[in-house]
Amino acid sequence: MLYKTLLQKIVKPSAFPTWSSIMNYDMRSKRNYLPPSEVNLGQVFLSELAEAKLPSQIGDAIQLKCRDCIFELVNQIKLRLPPNVQHLESLGALNPSVVLSPLRPTFSTLSFLSLYRGDHSKLEQQWRNLDTVSWTNTEDGQIEQFWVEVLKHTDEVGDKDFVELGLFVLTLLTLPFSNAAVECTVSQMNLIKHKLKNRLQDSLLENILRIRAYMHRNKICCNQFQPSKEMISLFSSEFYAVANSRDAIEGYNDIF
Repeated sequence: MLYKTLLQKIVKPSAFPTWSSIMNYDMRSKRNYLPPSEVNLGQVFLSELAEAKLPSQIGDAIQLKCRDCIFELVNQIKLRLPPNVQHLESLGALNPSVVLSPLRPTFSTLSFLSLYRGDHSKLEQQWRNLDTVSWTNTEDGQIEQFWVEVLKHTDEVGDKDFVELGLFVLTLLTLPFSNAAVECTVSQMNLIKHKLKNRLQDSLLENILRIRAYMHRNKICCNQFQPSKEMISLFSSEFYAVANSRDAIEGYNDIF
């Protein structure tokens, strides 16, 4: 949105009929640039410029330099946009209000279909059948719960009739907007597995990371955690007899 807002300050609105045209705009092309006097630099800027009572040539030169500054800023932001931004934008078609609408997009127009490596015909059939079921989580704020419900749905004989579509969509919803989440995970891993605990197995390390991520996402502190009865039942004499019990115990200490 920042990229779009800045670009629209210096380029004619007619150049952007769609989101795709905004993302694919050639920054080297200047044919759609607004003249310096029409660039949206804000009311404060215009007021200050008017009060300064500068000669018209100097005022035009200042506005031109401001436009070029915004151009360079837009260009630098575009270089840092994630390559999957178009796929991320297209995920709006997966909102429950869109999926269950009579005017939902046709299957063939979904831009992220190129990411699917399975049977497209089976996926299309499941997409068409979505509005034949009375779903529980139908608010757009419940998009994850909605698709989990789709994934777990079973037909009359107990078969999961939307499993391919549900798995594919939930995979799409995990696409990161940037590498920030990955960098945070790496930092967490370095805090957990260090020189004194370099024998932790990959499976245990992954479980600890998952638990920490869950607590962080739901803003849960360890002193608020309530273990279930099933968890408590696992803490028996057999727990200390399992292989790599030393690593397991160290791992639990790291979690809490």
